[in-house]
Amino acid sequence: NKVRTQIKTDKLMKSENVEVVYISPTVLKLAPESLLLANVPPSLHGFVKGMTALHIFSSSNPEGIKELRSTFAPLLKKNNNPDLLQLMSVKEEGSVVNMVGQLTDETITELYMIVLEDEECTVISFSGEFAPSDLTGMMTDM
Repeated sequence: NKVRTQIKTDKLMKSENVEVVYISPTVLKLAPESLLLANVPPSLHGFVKGMTALHIFSSSNPEGIKELRSTFAPLLKKNNNPDLLQLMSVKEEGSVVNMVGQLTDETITELYMIVLEDEECTVISFSGEFAPSDLTGMMTDM
């Protein structure tokens, strides 16, 4: 019985300090594949096809930034749960970008891109089933 890190975003959905964009599985299923893959490099097609939902949380409000940082803090802790895999971290000129995958067996079921800046914080959560090979293109295209 594996422990799964829980990220509770319910409060963020209700917060006046955080902007939220949600694209549901229904919308992703209804969208024509040609629309979803338009302007997407071929190396990312597997990733896009594996996506079942998308959340974007963003704030430039100091309270909102605090809420985002505390909500997603478990993803950035060192020696964290074995279901989390730090895929990438890039630090440059006042910002840090972290990519963390949440694993179920060998499949990544949540992929988090966390962008921390001095005056803004954005977290993009991709839900779906992604093979590590689906992410290779993403890393090389960034």
